Amino acid sequence: MLDKSGALVSAHGKVARTRDGAFPEDRDAAGTGAARAAVERAAQDSGNRTEDLRAVSTEPYWYDKSLFEEGATRAAVPAFQVTVAGEQPEDLWSVIVDANKKSSLAFWSETHEALNRTVCDANRRIIDSRFPWTFACGTAFQISRKEGNASSAIDDVNKVYDFFGDTAEFYADKTGLDLTNLIGVDRWDGAGKALRATVRACARVDGEVHCPWRNAFWHPLAQQMVFGEGVSTDDVAGHELTHGVTEHRSGLVYRGEPGAINEALSDIFGEFVDLTNGSSDDTVANRWKIGEGSTLGVIRDMKNPSAHNDPDRKGSELWHKRFDTPRENSRFVHINSGVGNKAAFLIADGGSFNGQTVEGIGIDKSAALWWTVQNMLTSSADYAELGKVLNTACRQNAAGSVAGTTSADCDQVDKAVTATEMTRELRRR
Repeated sequence: MLDKSGALVSAHGKVARTRDGAFPEDRDAAGTGAARAAVERAAQDSGNRTEDLRAVSTEPYWYDKSLFEEGATRAAVPAFQVTVAGEQPEDLWSVIVDANKKSSLAFWSETHEALNRTVCDANRRIIDSRFPWTFACGTAFQISRKEGNASSAIDDVNKVYDFFGDTAEFYADKTGLDLTNLIGVDRWDGAGKALRATVRACARVDGEVHCPWRNAFWHPLAQQMVFGEGVSTDDVAGHELTHGVTEHRSGLVYRGEPGAINEALSDIFGEFVDLTNGSSDDTVANRWKIGEGSTLGVIRDMKNPSAHNDPDRKGSELWHKRFDTPRENSRFVHINSGVGNKAAFLIADGGSFNGQTVEGIGIDKSAALWWTVQNMLTSSADYAELGKVLNTACRQNAAGSVAGTTSADCDQVDKAVTATEMTRELRRR
């Protein structure tokens, strides 16, 4: 980061220092082979049949394992990043395949799990996440409610419509972001570029039809949200839309610590929406809880992550250590988001924790801080980088008096980073 005079204030992030190898001369053929290998890897790890999976995109990619895992050899090798989709909504993966050896180098799930909104009703039809056109709002399903229209007879439609509005208003007011412009999509159905969602979807999970299906996700290829029945809440909507924002801003990889920070950012901004939209369930008891009001009930507690067996600091015994398979990675990113969530609570509301007493800086300054962080983080950021970026972002905001941020506020941010042990190095098993 540079100051107004152009002097270097801080630097963060990691870069590959050398390349090892070259792409094959016939890159198209190599990409086809990589796609086939990616489907086979996804089938092997997920238990799906290869014929039930398909590679939906294949892009050349220089992959340096050391950017994501401590102790790995530092060299970028020619590879392909392949997106593989299956029938279930949760079946969406990224596979990094060596361009020459066709071996899998990395594998992770991509399921996360002017205002213009369109909401469609699946009416309990089964969707297939391999094929976005099976759930695309405006093509697969007719629009039940679009911007400016009267309320629908379907409660889930109206809730998502309202919560999309709350989320867009929050981003516009607190960050200046036009959410529709960033993550909206035009299906050429007359609705224009819009925030889109399909509600009351059903799905096959492990071969069984779940209807109602109690989940929700942002689909990065379809650029829209899908909700099961009864899970349409303000914090969940804000959470999933923020996955779209992260995709277009920091681009945090959904694997390991970058994935945990990705999840934490979604919880943080989702809860900020919940705390500022005047909803009836925004009580003292529900403050910092995720999922209250849904059929699932509370799924995470940002104030007290350990209440749901999530770590509140990096050195916690609850820290999940494995992310070598999609199932373990999914657990890693959701469980270990607790560290970022605890930091966000401390920064906003304050409290005494792990030897530190933090004075909260409030929601407005916190929102401005985390938005600056979102725009500073690199795609492979770990918690150590997040801790450094929080420090830098706060001081940048203080220098510009963003949301009234002061240097004293940054001292409190530093305490929250210390309390949650973001810079602590852990042994890999």
